[in-house]
Amino acid sequence: MNQQVLPEAALPQPPYQENDEIDLRELFAALAARKWTIFSLTALVLLLSAAYAIFATPIYSSDALVQVEKKKPSLPLFDQLAAMDPSGAFDTGAEAEIEIIKSRFVLGKVVDSLGLDIQVQPKTFPLIGRYVFRTYRPEADEPPVRDPWLSSRWAWGGEKAQLSLLNVPDDWVDQNLLLRKTGADSFELLADDEPVIQGRVGEFIQQGPWAIKVEQLLGHDGVRFAVSKLSPYQAISNLLDQLTVKERGKKTGVIELSYLDPDAARARAILNEITQVYYDQNVRRLSQEAANSIAFIKTRLPELRRQLTEAEVALNRFRQQQGTVAIDEETKAVIERLTEVERKLQDIGLKEAEFSKRFRTDYPIYRALIEQKDKLQAERAAIEKQIKKFPDRQQELIRLTRDVQIANDVYTQLLAKQQELEVVQASTVGTVRILDQAITNPKPVKPKKPLIVAIGGMLGLMLGVGVVLVQRMLRQEIHNVAQLEETTGRPVYATIPEVPALVKQMRRSRSKEEKLPLLTEVVANDDPALESFRSLRTAVHFALLDDARPVLAVTGPAPGVGKSFVSVHLGLVAAQGEAKVLLIDADMRKGHIERYFGLSRSPGLSEVLAGDLPWRDALHRLGPNDLHLLTAGRYPPNPAELLMHPRFQALLDEARETFDLVIVDTPPVLAVTDAVIITHLAGATLLVCRAGVTEYGEATAALARLAQNGVNVKGLIVNALDTRSRYGYRYGNRYYYSASRYRYQASA
Repeated sequence: MNQQVLPEAALPQPPYQENDEIDLRELFAALAARKWTIFSLTALVLLLSAAYAIFATPIYSSDALVQVEKKKPSLPLFDQLAAMDPSGAFDTGAEAEIEIIKSRFVLGKVVDSLGLDIQVQPKTFPLIGRYVFRTYRPEADEPPVRDPWLSSRWAWGGEKAQLSLLNVPDDWVDQNLLLRKTGADSFELLADDEPVIQGRVGEFIQQGPWAIKVEQLLGHDGVRFAVSKLSPYQAISNLLDQLTVKERGKKTGVIELSYLDPDAARARAILNEITQVYYDQNVRRLSQEAANSIAFIKTRLPELRRQLTEAEVALNRFRQQQGTVAIDEETKAVIERLTEVERKLQDIGLKEAEFSKRFRTDYPIYRALIEQKDKLQAERAAIEKQIKKFPDRQQELIRLTRDVQIANDVYTQLLAKQQELEVVQASTVGTVRILDQAITNPKPVKPKKPLIVAIGGMLGLMLGVGVVLVQRMLRQEIHNVAQLEETTGRPVYATIPEVPALVKQMRRSRSKEEKLPLLTEVVANDDPALESFRSLRTAVHFALLDDARPVLAVTGPAPGVGKSFVSVHLGLVAAQGEAKVLLIDADMRKGHIERYFGLSRSPGLSEVLAGDLPWRDALHRLGPNDLHLLTAGRYPPNPAELLMHPRFQALLDEARETFDLVIVDTPPVLAVTDAVIITHLAGATLLVCRAGVTEYGEATAALARLAQNGVNVKGLIVNALDTRSRYGYRYGNRYYYSASRYRYQASA
């Protein structure tokens, strides 16, 4: 019983099933295949990070500590109320003091004191100039200013300019100006490259709204400095950007201040000035509070003195007119109670006058004061009601005596408090104490070089991996044999594994005159790659079994897929099977099959089609087997027209009568029309795709191009498949594993 034998690739295969799950082995294999891309991007970003870490301007940090003590009212009238105040109005706390430090009130004085509204920076060479400038540390025998390297217009090290005054028109506030040294002690100020003012160092110069005084100018003639006059808002904003103020710990009252600046000495000076200005304003504020209380008391003392005098005069007049009036113990007690209540009301009146300047009437402490005042007034009304029961003479005596005592007590009390406040004002020390003066860390806090390099390496690695994954997602190169068959609807006749040793040797053969290595020269006879070509030979044999034209066209979608490599080795393997094989290099544009055998390109196919010589005279017999080669020949100006000439049809007709197999290596399908012409004349056509290079869309487009011209592609060949990964795993990779185990030792 006869049984039809089908090639392995033509056997029915289970349909490819798309798996949405991420295959980690396949993913890592994709990354390993593009490891040099990942390595290059990682190295590039790492190099850029290291360069930034080296050339970036170092930033120094200066820090200081201040302590904020709980505020006590300088006015003694408020001592008890401050202790009872639930809102903490008399205790501002660290949060409020932090905001005071960061206020324009404090920082504005710092800007004015240190002249921070005038910015001066030497103009340095782009990119590396700042690094060169700051690394210049002259020795004792070296000049303070480095000699110019490329041009004296740039600062190379040691150049310095100091301005004590700079006035500019409003339009030039916060704008860049140029200060250029023009002589030993002369300079000019430029706006938009036009001189606006000229002068000498140490002199005050004014021209209209422009005014300047340069205290110091070091550098070679022609060196330039970037100068700008900052607005108060911008100068204070610059300070705030580099200033950090926070409480150390929770509710400790200790405030930590830090300031960042490229100049370590400047950072320390600025922070010391900030703490000193803050301390001085705190002392002045408390001293001013005592001064305000003294001023208030002084306005009240003359009025109280007048009231006391009038009360004493009225009491003396009453005694002279009425004579001696007996006062019993009950009356004395009433007078004392009334006097005490009146005194308290007078005290509350003073407090209310002070409170009205500080608080709204609905403030808790203000409301408590009003409630206390209402109680005392009610008590006074009750006493006065009791006094009305006394005889008229006693009532009058009580009233006059009360007036004298109250006026005397209030006057004496305020006079004593005035003296007390004057002592307080003279001895005010404030509620702020500078614990640590500013000190600068000798090591820069920025940039953090190890961290930057580490982050750069991580980002470079992530960038490399991301680029590879995005390219893989967008390009959709062929990696999976089953998916390729599902996409194209064509069987895969053979999958040829990548041979790293062969790839290395081919990369060395870059010259067009240098011989290309053959697979049989690199690997053993039982290597899986050669076994793949033997399987392909079997598949081709059955594909052409019933065809009267044993002509096989080998093509590809685009250059670089390895179709010439496949054609050469398929011819070699077929010739080893005792078949008479003719290999034709029909790529007259860029064919190079002759390089595999160390032959010359001409004479060849182009000369044959041009009628210069018979085709049999252009053949080369290769090796001991019956393999013949017709090279591409010289480069013709019209390859497509030559292929359409009847001579090419006649060549194939004669060749199929002489040879068992004719393999025609064609140009790429999507590049030129030559492939369509050749495949029309062939008995079968195979399309070569390179794993990791050819995209699924390219393979589909090539098949569609051939189908439009009536060419039916028998099958596909996947070249350079990476069998070390899971690419092509589905009924692809497992065959190589089996082939590697099914080896035998030939008998002698």
